[in-house]
Amino acid sequence: MEKNGCGKDKCKYHFGNECFKTIADLRKWAMPNNPERNRIVDEVSSLYEFLCLSLEAHPERGIFPPDTPDHFYKQKRGGGDTGEWEHYGWQPGWPDGVESKDRFSYKFIFEVNPDKFIRLKLLRDAIREQMDDVRWAAIEQGLDHVHHEPPFLNVVNEWLKLENITLLDIEFKRNSHGRVFASDALMERWEVFHAHNTTLTAMSEAQHYERHREMKKI
Repeated sequence: MEKNGCGKDKCKYHFGNECFKTIADLRKWAMPNNPERNRIVDEVSSLYEFLCLSLEAHPERGIFPPDTPDHFYKQKRGGGDTGEWEHYGWQPGWPDGVESKDRFSYKFIFEVNPDKFIRLKLLRDAIREQMDDVRWAAIEQGLDHVHHEPPFLNVVNEWLKLENITLLDIEFKRNSHGRVFASDALMERWEVFHAHNTTLTAMSEAQHYERHREMKKI
């Protein structure tokens, strides 16, 4: 596992070429109101990795398009016409002008330990191929979203119990693709468990949106 992300003794959070000692430093850096921020953030920016992780951490991830965004952009969300004050948020964008009708907030990641969501993204990335197999088999029928049953986090928690570990016990390393499992054996056990204990269903964006709305009411 990478001890401090970038090799600096006091660096706890590491995204791209940026490292931070505290959550407060990370919050300040990520703020869209930061005047030094470009309007568009894409994969060449260190902030892009953090915003992608924040999207995965969103409690209603399923209402957004399933693929990884290719950029995030500043979206004005408050402020008078006089320009005395303005408030912005980051909004994800996808290729071919695909946008989400739901407002995204990167701040959800700060409500729970970001270290946990780094590992949740590892787990989700590891089963991405399983999800893509279902999606591509039905995409000609316009079913380009994949729904988890039971919910993804439920499956993760059952697997952690079986392994007798916590999320923070999962060690990772970096390669040219980003963060990956440090243990190939652990990753393979997770992939097998997920395949045997999850029903993946292809559905349209509208169907997926409504399914998550219904689940939220339960």
